[in-house]
Amino acid sequence: MEQFPECRAKLLQNLSIHAALARNRMGLSLFNASRLLGINQDYIEGIEQGEDSGLSIEIIRSLAQGLGLTKTGTPRVKPMGAM
Repeated sequence: MEQFPECRAKLLQNLSIHAALARNRMGLSLFNASRLLGINQDYIEGIEQGEDSGLSIEIIRSLAQGLGLTKTGTPRVKPMGAM
């Protein structure tokens, strides 16, 4: 099992790559994403820019899942036959 700081760093790195793209695919502005996810938009913007916001790892994971990403902050694999 990964060490907690390494797991957190990898999650934040993945979100800095994928979070803004996922949010844009969903057609959400920062304001609407913050309302939907219940997280201050400054935190979302910081995470998208690769900053460590100081939020708990559970909240960061819920942000990832709320944007349609996995708990590790990566895009979900499309099922066979999906377009």
